[in-house]
Parts: sequence; structure tokens; C-alpha cells
Amino acid sequence: MEMHERIRDLRKNHLQLSQTAFGKKLGVSRSVINNIELNTLARPDQKLSLIKLMCKEFNVREEWLLDGMEPIFIQTPSSIMEQLREEFHLDPFAYSFVYEYLKLDEKKRNLFQCFFYNVLTGMNTGNPPTENSSDS
Repeated sequence: MEMHERIRDLRKNHLQLSQTAFGKKLGVSRSVINNIELNTLARPDQKLSLIKLMCKEFNVREEWLLDGMEPIFIQTPSSIMEQLREEFHLDPFAYSFVYEYLKLDEKKRNLFQCFFYNVLTGMNTGNPPTENSSDS
């Protein structure tokens, strides 16, 4: 797939935008988008700046637009959380719970883990078992 075909694929199949809406987000007309997708842009020097803008505006990897190297989108913390929500069918409480846990610093996460380990195992020692404790 050529770059102009990837741009059309991005707009149409991944972002589900019309040429007009796509162009509006990039500050160009529908005809500029049409010309890019047909690979007939009158000013090819415009293409590089538009590619950079597309990447920034839609969180698209420049490597994908230029060379087709997947993944298409830049992984952001919010996109990863959305993937978790979909994959594990998280309700709003579970989503918030996981998100807030991930925002904790390492020390607070360790305390949290110890607390829940104790709750789940019914122990009150405050320390999870070590590898050698099962040998006792």
C-alpha cells in the first residue's frame, strides 16, 4: 500500500471521517485531502508538513504513514486503558480502580499489594510469603 492509500485508509476506515471533516481538523480543504489521496497534490512540499500534522492530530505513527510499519497508532496511556476496558469488559468502577492503582508510586503500590494479599488470603502479617515460606 502506498502512502496516499494509507492516508485514505486512515481517514476512511480507522477515523471514519469524510474528506471535509478530515481536512477541517488539519486546516485544509476537502480538495487538498482529495488530491493527497489521489497522489496528485499540486504542491508536494505541503505533504511533509501535513503528514506531521496528521501524526500529531490523530496519534498516528509517522513510520506507518511513510513506510507502512505497524502499529498505526501511537500507544498512549489512555489508549492502553481503553484496550484494557474492552478486553476485560471493565465497568466504570473497575476501570477507575485500575487507573488509580496505576497512578500510584511504587511504594504505595507495594502497600496496596500487601493489603490486598492479606485480605485475599485471610492473613494479617502484612508480608506476602517468600519463595522459601512454602518449604516450612
